[in-house]
Amino acid sequence: MIETLWKWLSHYMEDPGGTQVRLGGRPVIVFSLPEEKESQDEEWGDRFRTASAGTKPSLNGGQQLVTLLEKTKENAFQTKLTMGRTTNNDIVLNHVSVSRFHAWFQPDGSTDGWAVVDAGSKNGTILSGHKITSKKAHELQSGSKIRLGKVELTFYSPAGFVRMLKARVEHR
Repeated sequence: MIETLWKWLSHYMEDPGGTQVRLGGRPVIVFSLPEEKESQDEEWGDRFRTASAGTKPSLNGGQQLVTLLEKTKENAFQTKLTMGRTTNNDIVLNHVSVSRFHAWFQPDGSTDGWAVVDAGSKNGTILSGHKITSKKAHELQSGSKIRLGKVELTFYSPAGFVRMLKARVEHR
């Protein structure tokens, strides 16, 4: 299910313990939407939608979205959570700079964590400011910054996401 970060913050302020329950041990991706427009014709081009959990909201730049990392029934890959422009991906990033099948997340069996893998995309995948090698798993830490084309994401472990929410609430 995809929701705004503001909604997650509101839920956390109402019931901090309930946030852990909602996460159910699943990692989280926070999307930073592109702000700039390449041309007037692309006013509606900087939109997101997701196939995760069957929802398909679209938001314009400047808002942040939160989605849990979970498989959809539509995807053929059993252990990979795919990202790209087409609707058969687990996470659909409808932006011209994102390839049809851009990258995927996969469990990292050696660390009980997660890894990101570039699928050989045209514009590449950037992890913590460095372009990653295609088809090679790169370990993620909570708070890792990922960029697919012009789309920015932040990966959080469940505990890391709760810490981030708590910090934002305390600094209000």
